[in-house]
Amino acid sequence: MIVVENVLPDARELRPAPSAWKSVSRLAWVQTLALLAVFLVSFLVAAAFASEEAAGWVGVTMVAVLLVLIIAGRVVTAISARISADAAKASGSARWNFDQEGVRVETPLSSTVFRWEMVAKVSEEQDRFLFALTPSSSAILPTRSLVAGQAEELRGLVAEVTTSGRLGRGVD
Repeated sequence: MIVVENVLPDARELRPAPSAWKSVSRLAWVQTLALLAVFLVSFLVAAAFASEEAAGWVGVTMVAVLLVLIIAGRVVTAISARISADAAKASGSARWNFDQEGVRVETPLSSTVFRWEMVAKVSEEQDRFLFALTPSSSAILPTRSLVAGQAEELRGLVAEVTTSGRLGRGVD
């Protein structure tokens, strides 16, 4: 059993987890490409049927809207991560227990267990481990919470569970 004490992710560690759900990340591009297609058609229509001035305005508007969408997206993501971090602080630091059956996350206010069959994927990034449960929910373990040797033990356990075919087996 691996026990990790005093786990309390910060806003940076609670950022979105595209490495865990690449298909969902790719799907987000459909919306962006559709928006760009609408802008391109508008620009071409303005250039063909209106004046160069109208086409210029459509082009400037397109760039302005894209910049606003990018900035707004980053602001919303940062605020959402901060809200999640504040909620985690309110419930107190967690204790994570890993074993052959799965993971138990205990806080002063709750206890959650997820079996390995429920975990679709385990991703390791430079500052965190992601346990992908659903496209909208991942359990995040900051690597700074691990003591010496625990990262290697955890990698070994995940490799063993993956080799046994249990990781994500219950996920469609």
